[in-house]
Amino acid sequence: MAEMAGISLVKSIADIPPEFDGQAMYIQSAHGGSSSNRSLAGQRGIIFGDMTCPLVVRNHRLIASYIKRGDDRLAVVIGHAGHQEMIGCLEPEAISSLQQRQIILLDPRSKPMLSGEDIRRVRSAAEVVVVTQTTLAKSETEEAVAFLKPLLPKRFIDGIGRCGATTSRQEALIDLIDRCGVDTVLVVGDIQFFKSSNTTRLVEIAQQRGVKTRCTIDTDSVDPSWFVDTKILGITAGASVLPKDFDAVIELVQSLTSGELVQHEFSATTEQMSTKARDAEFERIEFELEQRVLAHSKK
Repeated sequence: MAEMAGISLVKSIADIPPEFDGQAMYIQSAHGGSSSNRSLAGQRGIIFGDMTCPLVVRNHRLIASYIKRGDDRLAVVIGHAGHQEMIGCLEPEAISSLQQRQIILLDPRSKPMLSGEDIRRVRSAAEVVVVTQTTLAKSETEEAVAFLKPLLPKRFIDGIGRCGATTSRQEALIDLIDRCGVDTVLVVGDIQFFKSSNTTRLVEIAQQRGVKTRCTIDTDSVDPSWFVDTKILGITAGASVLPKDFDAVIELVQSLTSGELVQHEFSATTEQMSTKARDAEFERIEFELEQRVLAHSKK
């Protein structure tokens, strides 16, 4: 459907064929991307639409502002190596390639999480700012912070912030499994093409709790055999899944299983409520892209 509408999915500006120079529009996703994307788009005459999440932009600006204070400052970014959001955090705009060396990636999946040299650099830094990939699982963030905290100098900035939509879904899924006796979980979202991080975390959380777990991006890939011997099925979705797509999967599953649909009520914690308030503030931000898309479509 996207191809029919003149939309193609690409992972970077480099993936756009040269014949589209001067006429294409590149929309940067909420994860953000390399600081070179904007300049590359300008060089090729490609309209650049920046839809980077405000929380991700905040991380980029926080990193750049502290790095600029001096070469004895460091930024430690907690996240998964190779993830699109990490590419932008390791190459934020407004700092030089030399200053990028003052940014250290701490991947919670790596053992050890930091090399001996990076541990030495953190301990000897005059000041360290710590930020996280916004879609990390809460458990990953806590594990990484527990490892990092004893290494930090007296002066450090806690810039840790996680996506409210991601956090609330993770907590709700845990609550759903623990309280409702769910034996199978179906996660709606993309873990194949763009490998959605928040959808992947939902799959991992369900698997870690010992329940049978399946994932689908749409109704076409749902396999009826998934629900054989299932007594209680829990259905959740990644943060970027459209409500209509989620509802379509629920409707299909109901027709396949003849099960009764029960809405799970989840009570947010104080931490999650404050996160929602922060998200509401971000939602008031108007993206420049909205106007640029309209203007471009009139040509």
